[in-house]
Amino acid sequence: MASWDGLEEMAKGYFEWTDAMTPETVGDGAPFIGIDNLANYFIAMNHAMGSHIYHYDEDGKARADLNEDYIKELFLNYYEPFTKGYYGPAANTEATM
Repeated sequence: MASWDGLEEMAKGYFEWTDAMTPETVGDGAPFIGIDNLANYFIAMNHAMGSHIYHYDEDGKARADLNEDYIKELFLNYYEPFTKGYYGPAANTEATM
């Protein structure tokens, strides 16, 4: 698992595996990972991708420094698996970011 895409694939497999444990109830699989705070995910992953999301100018004012491609990738890597149930909010049994 070298990327968030790999994590999504693993989370999908886990969701499907836990869903299969109760064939009488469709779609009741468990999320593999809980992301406790969207802002933490957004900031940490932007930084990991090489963007600091903001910088300070010569006057000491914070300025946005967002990379549109990174924003789109992070959104898709969060939103799509979350809406499918592969990721969930932080919980006691899931790995939490």
